[in-house]
Amino acid sequence: MVTVNRVEINTYPEFWKIEMSITSIEGHQLPFSITMKKIFYFVITFALISFFMKIPGMHYLHKVKLIGDPAFIYLGVPGIATYYLNKQRIDGKQPYLYFIDMAVFLMTSKEYEYFKPVGKSEKYSLSKLKMYFRVEEVMNIFEFKNSKVDKKKFRYSHHYI
Repeated sequence: MVTVNRVEINTYPEFWKIEMSITSIEGHQLPFSITMKKIFYFVITFALISFFMKIPGMHYLHKVKLIGDPAFIYLGVPGIATYYLNKQRIDGKQPYLYFIDMAVFLMTSKEYEYFKPVGKSEKYSLSKLKMYFRVEEVMNIFEFKNSKVDKKKFRYSHHYI
């Protein structure tokens, strides 16, 4: 029996996937941890709401009870959006990564083969190609009065155009 000495080398890939979080500010413990992703979502949502409130007619939201409260508009809505976006996954990715990948996809060339860019492709015209189409017609069974074999044999008619 041969014994093999096995050596394991730990690279700790999961360690590098852990996101840094803020748990206290100036020695005061926060009730929940805040990650940079949550701060990003909150700031972007806050900026979008501030932009939309500048649109004429949107400032009338301040006159609606409960919804018009500035604390709800500027803190509650970004907080709810941050919570939702932090839990949301699009194609297994965080929403901001998905939209970055989508922007990269829309800006790059779409001609790839085996994940490598393709050179100039040949252009074909349909006038040079000969195409055949198979047409299948269902025929009336009652036209064949000779025998049952003929009825089964000639039920369908195939011809090429």
